[in-house]
Amino acid sequence: MAGQVPTVFNCGGGAYEPSTLIVVCGVGTTVVTGSKWTSWTATGAVGTGLVHLKVSGHDTAAPAGLALSTVVRTPGGPQFSSLTVTWTGASPDGQPSDAFRLAVADSK
Repeated sequence: MAGQVPTVFNCGGGAYEPSTLIVVCGVGTTVVTGSKWTSWTATGAVGTGLVHLKVSGHDTAAPAGLALSTVVRTPGGPQFSSLTVTWTGASPDGQPSDAFRLAVADSK
């Protein structure tokens, strides 16, 4: 794992600096599109994107800052397992930020 830059599982394979990030696998309700990454290191990644999610049963989207963290070991190499979204405009759920646990490749 030493020297490897983490990826995100992205619901199927390790992705490095993905332009689309599937946050919640299988339901397609929480997705980040138009991601632009300004930093991607062994301990964290920072960027921006448009977060699409359901709030009170309604589809909505809002721009946000993105921060990936919490690296875990997987058979395919290190992967980020946490995403913090900080809303840069009006928050769709009334919170200044939201945290998501990302799926990771099976670590067995």
